Amino acid sequence: MASPNVDKMIEALQQNGVLVAELHLVCARIEEQAQVDLTKDEKIEFFQEIARLAPLEPSITFAW
Repeated sequence: MASPNVDKMIEALQQNGVLVAELHLVCARIEEQAQVDLTKDEKIEFFQEIARLAPLEPSITFAW
């Protein structure tokens, strides 16, 4: 189960269709560049890895 803050973030995403569409678009662009077709689980893993690496790598930001 997610923390209350994560639940709030997910709820905000679900209420903002534009942001969700942007996330899908970003993922699609990266998939195209990498020449891969991620499964749903791989997409989840991809975003989890970005979240894990973001504090460690200044060039990774969520402001795509």
